Amino acid sequence: MELTCPIRGILNTDDKSKDGLHFSEEKIRIDCVIFLLSKGYPKECIKFENKCLGYRK
Repeated sequence: MELTCPIRGILNTDDKSKDGLHFSEEKIRIDCVIFLLSKGYPKECIKFENKCLGYRK
């Protein structure tokens, strides 16, 4: 399934997690972006973080 982000466009990822019971992180992120845009938040101010912060021992 494809998800469509109003900022990044079409994404080739599932809307459900691997277990099929929960929404994926990407789907929740897109819902958040849609909510912010509906409240008048400027599109130019929304940035996406690509780095994953890891745990170090």
